[in-house]
Formats: sequence, C-alpha cells, structure tokens
Amino acid sequence: MLPAALSQVLFCSLVLVIQPGLSSATLCSAEFECGDAADNLIDVVHDASTEELCQKMCSLNANCNYYTWFEEDSLCFLLSDCQDQDKPCEACHTGPVVCPSTIPPSTTNHPENCASPSDPPNGRFDCDASSKECHLLCDPGYVTSGKSSVSCSRYSQWSQDPRQMSCEKAVLLVTGGDGGLQFVELYTSTNSCVTTMPSLPDLRGMHSLDYVDGEVLLCGGYSSRLSCLTLQPNNTWTKHSNLTRNRSSHSSAVYNSDLYLIGGGEANTTEVFRHNNNNDNQWQLAWNVPEGTDGCSVTTAPGTAIVTGGHGCTKCAYQFNLQTGEKTKLQNMNEGRTSHGCAFYQFDGDDYILAAGGWDGHNLRSSEVFSLKTGKWRIVGDLKESKRGLQLAVVEGGKVLATGGRVGSWVDSVEVFDVEMEQWSQGLPLTHRRAYHGVTAVPGTRFGC
Repeated sequence: MLPAALSQVLFCSLVLVIQPGLSSATLCSAEFECGDAADNLIDVVHDASTEELCQKMCSLNANCNYYTWFEEDSLCFLLSDCQDQDKPCEACHTGPVVCPSTIPPSTTNHPENCASPSDPPNGRFDCDASSKECHLLCDPGYVTSGKSSVSCSRYSQWSQDPRQMSCEKAVLLVTGGDGGLQFVELYTSTNSCVTTMPSLPDLRGMHSLDYVDGEVLLCGGYSSRLSCLTLQPNNTWTKHSNLTRNRSSHSSAVYNSDLYLIGGGEANTTEVFRHNNNNDNQWQLAWNVPEGTDGCSVTTAPGTAIVTGGHGCTKCAYQFNLQTGEKTKLQNMNEGRTSHGCAFYQFDGDDYILAAGGWDGHNLRSSEVFSLKTGKWRIVGDLKESKRGLQLAVVEGGKVLATGGRVGSWVDSVEVFDVEMEQWSQGLPLTHRRAYHGVTAVPGTRFGC
C-alpha cells in the first residue's frame, strides 16, 4: 500500500506531467463496484480529477490490479482484485489496471478469451460458454480443495487462477442419524484423522449432506425439515437457509456448483440452491417430481443424476436432467430397494453405480452394479450384514465404503467394496452407531488430515 504522503506526491506529479498525455482509448471500465470485500482495498487517493489519473495511480502500485473512480467525489480506490462485478453504481467507473488486449499471456492460462483451463490431476474442468464459468469436477474419491467454480470477468480475466485449483483425496464427513442424531465425525479407513467434531445444533436424521463449491451443506431431515446448516471454518454449524418445502428422505445432486434437492417423503418437487448472485441464500423451485421419490441418487455426469428405488417404485431406476427435470427410465434393478445406499464409482475407465442393502419387506444383504456403458444391472457380492438405512460414499482416491445402518438396532460397522473383485470386506468401525445418517466426501486438508 502506498503511504498517504507518497500518494499525494505521486498525484501532484501526475497532474503536472502525465494527465495531458493520457487518452480515453486506454480505458475499458464500466459502471459497477467490486463488492464489499475489505481486504482488496490497497489505498484511497483523493482529488483524482479524472479516471485516467486513477488508472495511472493503480499502475504505479505493484499490488493494484483494479481501480474504482468515483466521479462526483474525485475519489480513486486502488484494489488488489475484483471478484464480485455485479454491483451497479452511478457515477463510478471500475476497470483493470491494463485492458485485456495488452495483458501478458503469462498472467493466467488464457486471459485473452478465458479459454478452457488445463485440467489438474484427478479432475477436469467443465466450462459453460453462456455463463462464462468453469467448474472443476473431481474423480470419485477426490474433492476440490476449495471452491469448484471459477468465472471469466468482463475483462476476460479469471476470478481466480485456475492453476491454483486442485482435486485432493477425500475423507468422509458423517452427521446425525438414528442413534447419533447430533453426533458428527470424520472417518478414514486407516483412522488417520481426528474423528470427533462439534455436535450439530439440532437433531438430524434422513437428511442430505453435500460438499458443494467448497462449502458443506446439511439440509432437511425428519426433525428439521425446512432448514439447512453450513459448516464454518472453526467446524461449528450455523443456520444457512430455509428450504421451500419440508424435506426428509430426499436425495441430492450437484450441477455447475449448484445443489439440487430431489423429492423426499412429503415433497413432489426439486429445488436448487444457486451459488451465483445468491447473497440472501435463497432456494428456488427447479422442477416437479409428479410421483415423488425417496430413492437414492448419484450425480453421474454434468447435469445428470440417477435415482434408484424408493417407495414409489422399489425396482425402478431413472435418469434425470437436472436443468429440465426430464426423466428417462433405465433398466430395473434386480431387487426392490428402499432405505438403501448408493454410490457412483469408476473402474478401468468405465462408470458404475453401486446399490447395496436396504429394505424390501426385510433387511437386504444383496448388492448390484449398474454399468453406464451397457445400461444393465448385475448382481455382485453380498454385504456382511443385512441392513437398511446405510450410506455409501467414495473417498480416499476411489475407495467405496458402506457406513452404519440398522440391523436389529443401529450399527457402527463399515464395509469396504473391492471394485475389481466386487466383494465386500470389513473395515474399521465408526465412532458412533447410526442409521439414516448423512455422509459426504470432504477435503482432508480442510480438517488437518
């Protein structure tokens, strides 16, 4: 940051020497402000009589990448970044220190036109030309270390450098459920993490738990059907938002860093939480689910989720277009299932969905796999225990886990699925017995693992 006295000296020099030679052709500003982030403000220069002068002051500060010039007050704000560019203002002008046509190519991957960035290990970018956004999609068992979305600004610059975005091996976050309604734990197959976490502020079971765009969201459940919680950096939970419908036994899916909640025992709709332009944390109706569903869902590809089983049709499997709600019937499962677990995994270059356990008039041990390549289900190895209310997840670079469930009572058991041999083996147990709980893959570095 420039000291105030030095700013005034430079300002006087600019008035006498630089101002006459500047041309408006060097400007590429627009009438908006750069949000409310306090840490992006480097300095404030008073008596900046022209925008050209404000831009030049920015160019003389090595940390300045943007400026905002307030015409009526002749104030010049020097800024390190400008991530939020959707706050309009009157008589203010914001622009980059250098217009895009002269930004050197080394500043980002492709700053001239925000072309698709290079894919990191264990992930790939999915870019949307209409929204000028890219979303980092990690392979099963991996998650983003922080935010998954990056946008291209009106100056054809990335909101953050995509080369700094990465996919890391995931650990498992486990919340609530019968037997552990307020208990939270981290799970690794080698017990390499501190497992105990601060409790939930209320009772949660049959809820959803998702890691989306760098944030953990817990929504609904039979004790708190309308509310969502979020996990803070200090690992405590706070209120995030209110849903549009009561939801429990619902499922969830992610597309373009937006979270979709599908159906539930009392809801015949799907609602979406959009990560962009949503400072009030509002949920919106996405599309209707006329027959309703309380099946188990997985996100399989950008904009696509597959829902299996549920009370409406225990053997059914449907593919949903998350943007439109269009539903496509897939081959039926071999066995009817409710309260089962499901997961999307990859093996030898192919994509699969695993459905395991559940209820069909009795607890189930059976498991089956759906190949997205062939469009067919096949029976695989049985679980070690017949159970319902279990949850499946993929963590640690591709390890498929089945956690908890109800046998006679709640259990703390964890089973590991061998994706090559298609058999289950016993893993280390959870800290708490639980069923109908929530699980999601999260970055281990977030919790010091």
